[in-house]
Amino acid sequence: MRKMNETGLFLTLEEKVRIDHTAVVVVDVQNDFCADGGWYAKNNNLDMIQSMLPRLNSFLRKTRSKGVLTVLIKTIYNKHVISAVMREKLIQRGLDLEYCLENTWGSEFYMIEPTPADVIIVKQRHSGFFQTELDTVLRHHGIKTVILTGVATNVCVESTAREAFAMDYYVVLLSDCTGTFSSQLQELTLLNIDKVFGSVCSSERIMTIWEPF
Repeated sequence: MRKMNETGLFLTLEEKVRIDHTAVVVVDVQNDFCADGGWYAKNNNLDMIQSMLPRLNSFLRKTRSKGVLTVLIKTIYNKHVISAVMREKLIQRGLDLEYCLENTWGSEFYMIEPTPADVIIVKQRHSGFFQTELDTVLRHHGIKTVILTGVATNVCVESTAREAFAMDYYVVLLSDCTGTFSSQLQELTLLNIDKVFGSVCSSERIMTIWEPF
């Protein structure tokens, strides 16, 4: 195995996604965001999200088999954590105020099954880092790079990516394992992440790099 870059400056994707310092973070793959009959489906087209989930599942099976740390982020929006500014945006968009409530169908994972080795992080805002244990968990495992997957690309995935970058993690966002309700929003978010906050690539590219391990 090559010696780690002691400067911490990784210029290539291969350096950034070394198995020994990379975690896969799965954002908000829950019924209320991904399933027919969920909260998100009432106002949005889920075709992109639902079509990418088999690819995400396949990717997770492969990465888990290689011992890569998998972190599943789950949103729980119980009534007492929804602030006035959050309520205002929901009302403005004509959305229900109640979703992802604890111990309900809507908050359960959709099409992904956590394994005993996975870490589950509960969040109450868009970013997976905001007032959660995510940073503590990643640093405990010596993580330098986060590979971001999940939904919605332009909301919680992007919010998590921005904060990861601000906290000095290398960010890699998977173009084929993220989704939102608009192809335009998907492409604009990928462009923004790639230009400013990290790297964008496919899951196939990651597995090609990890093939020898």
